[in-house]
Amino acid sequence: VRRCGRVFQAGTQQRSCCGGKFRGGLKPADFAEKEAVVQAGFYTPSRKGQIWDTWAYFHEGRYYMYYLAGHFNSWDGHELALSDDGVHWKEQGVMIKPREGVKWMGTGHIWKSPDFGRNHTWVMNYSEWFGDKQDIMFATSSNLVNWTKVDEKYRFVQDTRWYREKGRWDCIDTVLRPDGSLYGYFTADPDPAKVTYRPCGFGFAESKDGIAWTALPPIEGDISGEFGGIQKIGEKYYIIISEGRVAVGDRPEGPFYAQKKNGNVFGAGCDIYFPRFFHNAPGGPLVNHFYNNGSVFAAPLKAVDVDPDGILRLKWWKNNDGLKANPVKISLVPAGEGYFPSLKMLDWKPDPARTTVIEGTIVRAAAGTGDAVSPRIFFDQGGGKGQCLVFFKDEVKFGNINAAGDDFKSEQTSARGMEFGTEARFRLLIRENMIELYVNDYLMNLKRVSYNGRIGFMVDDRQGSFKDISVWQSK
Repeated sequence: VRRCGRVFQAGTQQRSCCGGKFRGGLKPADFAEKEAVVQAGFYTPSRKGQIWDTWAYFHEGRYYMYYLAGHFNSWDGHELALSDDGVHWKEQGVMIKPREGVKWMGTGHIWKSPDFGRNHTWVMNYSEWFGDKQDIMFATSSNLVNWTKVDEKYRFVQDTRWYREKGRWDCIDTVLRPDGSLYGYFTADPDPAKVTYRPCGFGFAESKDGIAWTALPPIEGDISGEFGGIQKIGEKYYIIISEGRVAVGDRPEGPFYAQKKNGNVFGAGCDIYFPRFFHNAPGGPLVNHFYNNGSVFAAPLKAVDVDPDGILRLKWWKNNDGLKANPVKISLVPAGEGYFPSLKMLDWKPDPARTTVIEGTIVRAAAGTGDAVSPRIFFDQGGGKGQCLVFFKDEVKFGNINAAGDDFKSEQTSARGMEFGTEARFRLLIRENMIELYVNDYLMNLKRVSYNGRIGFMVDDRQGSFKDISVWQSK
């Protein structure tokens, strides 16, 4: 992860987030190639994998996806990709660069100036690790593309009344208050020696204009981590933290407590990091995030669903149906000698340069009560080995299995606190080695899979079966 002193992955290399000066890494280009490739669903810049945190904004029919860019331990720019539908993205190039001497640059978010009606100005924040500490700076724009840094007097630094002097200080997200001013929430380190109550492990501040900020005491609560975002939904406020953990409060001032059901909206162990709320998406808020633990890609956007009990879950976003551009004619064929008898394989392999969508129905999925009788989607590795998604009545496990259909070893489990029913619709997205599984439109698993391109469906015919399987590829 990005937290100071720990190690995380960028592209296929690891770096320490406090790790010294730039060392020969590629710098972001000043502009993207004129013929930048349009990417469907999953996005990475032309310098593949040199992307980390993402944040999104919508204005006048266009989707703006900003992201932290760079290479290894030289995160040195905010870049931009544009889309007309939130699904097909085209690289644009660098928006903001750090000042001279900065070791690495941190992420941001975007909001309207409280006086937007008069000045038509948006504000973006970004952090800079300079010397032995981190602080936050701001830039403004009238068109969401060209950004101008504000005066250095507005640099927002640690307030040692409540926070560690050289702790984290990064990535503000905001909530508009009734009086037109803003509350800000951001990654920070409250000082336990100076806070007498149990605080959430992030920062809290206020601003009248979105540029000059004043720190406030940290909010009471029981959740800590890098602050991804805050979103008001109905009468409650939801915050999302690194790895996908969620907390809820009745007031923007807190307290915030971890969601009792579906506490991680992705599922612990999924290959994602640092999700954010996409506040002003058409039709309601979305969530954006990226894949880590391999070549980094921004992921397809996710819809937000809150049930009558106030539990937040993520779902398939209807615009992602645009990924189903080209239907693929497929058949199911026997897997061959040495494979589980009921395992049927697609007679086709996904194109790793495109996004594949596989949809179908699991019959009597609720009957699955053990590894030996539960329906599975199988990813063949050859040599008698594979990985699979195993469907139970209310959860899906991802792990390793042999081709004979036994010796399953679970690596990751996602459950959403609901049963699938006797028939369940599934949707599987694939791009390179990244997979996303949805059941009844609810997001279940996001993993990196290791396979040779062959995908199959493994069932015990007495307990469950797959039907109505269809396949599409993106443009």
